[in-house]
Amino acid sequence: MFQLYRMLSLKTGRHWTREQNASVNFAENAGFYEITKEFDGIVFSGVIRAAKPEPKIYHYLFDTYHLNPAECFFIDDRADNIAAAKALGMDGIVFTGDVSAVKDMIF
Repeated sequence: MFQLYRMLSLKTGRHWTREQNASVNFAENAGFYEITKEFDGIVFSGVIRAAKPEPKIYHYLFDTYHLNPAECFFIDDRADNIAAAKALGMDGIVFTGDVSAVKDMIF
């Protein structure tokens, strides 16, 4: 998955993540972790007290980082989260472990 992330990063030049299961403590200290430097922005669900598939978390991402949902692509392992993203104007795919399916949809 990290290789796919790198390919997407090279294609788009911009990338965000949303961390559902990270603690507030992790969020407060995210700058200390090398992996967090890979992203242009991170949304920590615990900090904003919202979780997928609630629209609030997607709107927070769009508003905070000035993103147009139609220009975003969402990858998640749950269909209900993808459906919520699509309802708000994003495109996306349910990730089943098949990296080539994601590549086929994006590239």
